[in-house]
Amino acid sequence: MVDIAEKRKQMEDFWERYEKHIKKCDVNSYLIMDGVSLEKMDVYFDQHRIPKILFVFKESNESDAKDRKCKSIYQEDGWFGSYKNSRRDKRGITKMIKWYQCVLDIAERCRNQKELDEIDIKKYQVDPETIYKFAFINMSKRGQGKKKSEDKRIVEIIEQDKELLREEIKILDPDVIVIGGKNVSRQFEDKVISGMNKKSIHIAHFSAPVGYNDKKYNASGETFIEQCRKAFTDVKIEV
Repeated sequence: MVDIAEKRKQMEDFWERYEKHIKKCDVNSYLIMDGVSLEKMDVYFDQHRIPKILFVFKESNESDAKDRKCKSIYQEDGWFGSYKNSRRDKRGITKMIKWYQCVLDIAERCRNQKELDEIDIKKYQVDPETIYKFAFINMSKRGQGKKKSEDKRIVEIIEQDKELLREEIKILDPDVIVIGGKNVSRQFEDKVISGMNKKSIHIAHFSAPVGYNDKKYNASGETFIEQCRKAFTDVKIEV
């Protein structure tokens, strides 16, 4: 049984140290938190709802300088709280929810040995409360007013932050990690999750349709479906 109070304390301590680390690396950056909702951690760690899915993005692309004090994109006073009011944030959350439902659908099909050749991300319904059922992290948690990710910079940040990123994943303890970013996802796996005994799936980009994420475009050398079959072969499914 997961001790939710202890997990919450671990995350709070983690963010305090991460903020100091970011300021030490770049005084002009500010922390943008991720992970899971501290208020509703029990939903993510629900023992009756597995597998736990973690999505990995490159960065938030936050470009609003007045939002420098953003506590978290997951807390009610942060990004999730703006879901109803921000068209940009709503699009981002909608994509995450649809990918989560898609991955669980594929996992269920793998368990029941059903065909996986008709996957359309657009068909999945969006329930805002689903956001609490999975976790996501950014490779870079530095708010720098960047509207577009620069792969070289992201790789440098992965190297600088790899120990803290590993610690965050240990706290979240996912069963499967879905990594986005065609040009940086392999570096993230090699530098951060290698040796952690975690199943991973690489996709080209979270904005791309599932059919686009074949072996020509992602860093794994395998199609999205092939990766899912491997990842969910021995993962128990209860949703």
